[in-house]
Amino acid sequence: MVVYDLDLGLVIDAVPCEDAHAQERALLEEMLDEGAPGDLWIGDRNFSVAWWFLKLSQRGAYFLIRQHTTAVHTEPLNNFVTIGRTATGEVQERSVRVVEMDGRGRRRRAEPGHPREMELRQVRVLLNEPTQDGHTEILLLTNVPAGDGDALLLSQLYLKRWTIENGFQTMTEVLRCEINTLAYPKAALLGFCVALVGYNVLAAVRSALRSEHGREKVEKEVSSYHVMCEVRETHRGMAIALPPETWAQFRGLSLGEFVELLREVASQANLRKYPLSHRSKPKPEGTRSRKNKPGEHMATARLLNERMAKR
Repeated sequence: MVVYDLDLGLVIDAVPCEDAHAQERALLEEMLDEGAPGDLWIGDRNFSVAWWFLKLSQRGAYFLIRQHTTAVHTEPLNNFVTIGRTATGEVQERSVRVVEMDGRGRRRRAEPGHPREMELRQVRVLLNEPTQDGHTEILLLTNVPAGDGDALLLSQLYLKRWTIENGFQTMTEVLRCEINTLAYPKAALLGFCVALVGYNVLAAVRSALRSEHGREKVEKEVSSYHVMCEVRETHRGMAIALPPETWAQFRGLSLGEFVELLREVASQANLRKYPLSHRSKPKPEGTRSRKNKPGEHMATARLLNERMAKR
């Protein structure tokens, strides 16, 4: 599970797990220490868990999570009120009570210092077009005060959650974070985490390019794939032509000095060497072929554990 900072454009934390089929909710406990006061956590339905909402709020952190209608129990406190429209649809809002339930569907008893329910804002977006899953509306749960963000702003902010999906795509296609052959889980995790570091380096390079050439130009015209191809193709020659002492001078630079160096180098980059090819429109729903059938894949960690148990 990876934590992505929308402001920095960097991966700031990751929780490794060997079992590829493990539910993300099982890893949330390890993320609590990162819930600093004032932070806003944005996530999809897999993170719609009442106990996590309660603990984040106790830490003074905020969340904006798409509601899982079966995993979290809500009780409406009033009716939906239309707030306005965005590019994706009509936005409505109401107040709800979220209650922490046990495995049998019963309310958990509150304990001193450990409340089991809280009032939240529920934002509903009536979509102009259904999602790929056929959903015509999206429900969001948040504890952000209305004075800090209205429903329109929050619904638009949630769309930025897909930035992390774009990051995963870059790591898969450009940085090759997945080992093609079968590998032991720890080796696969190591390869993935090395790709995370590489992604942050790439993000820093793109940030320097944006600062010198403009955000719109870089985002629309510069290919991360071609940038990484140049690194892969030229770094060995640079290592031969330039002795290690050449690079030692960069170790003593302060953060500000290093930023200025990055910007100076970026200002001299010829962006035409890294053209971004634009994809054709996706095929209409129903025409896509599915190569893998359900049940064909098993987590390597589970297979290894089963083998050890037999021994």
